Amino acid sequence: MSSRSANCVCGDDSVPTIARIEIENFMSHRETSIELSPGLNLITGGNLSGKTNLLRALRWVLFNEGPPFSNDASVDSLRYGQGGSKAPFARVRVVMDDGSWVERYRSRG
Repeated sequence: MSSRSANCVCGDDSVPTIARIEIENFMSHRETSIELSPGLNLITGGNLSGKTNLLRALRWVLFNEGPPFSNDASVDSLRYGQGGSKAPFARVRVVMDDGSWVERYRSRG
């Protein structure tokens, strides 16, 4: 059995890894910032606590896929606030361990 570092990608330690995920007004997340440590990270929580929406946010920002660009009008990424009003925007940012980042932003309208 071979041994390999969990944060090593394709044998190249110079490849950046995700250090932080910032989510604002995206689906069930009003304002969420998650710091990730090198290696394996686990996301746990009860039903309807936002775990799947965290993965949807990553899919949106990294692959430009998911609810924000869906043609299905019933799927919406903007979070609903008090009184049923929509947030004015949704933002997801992924910060890498080398300081680089990628962000997606969608405004209402």
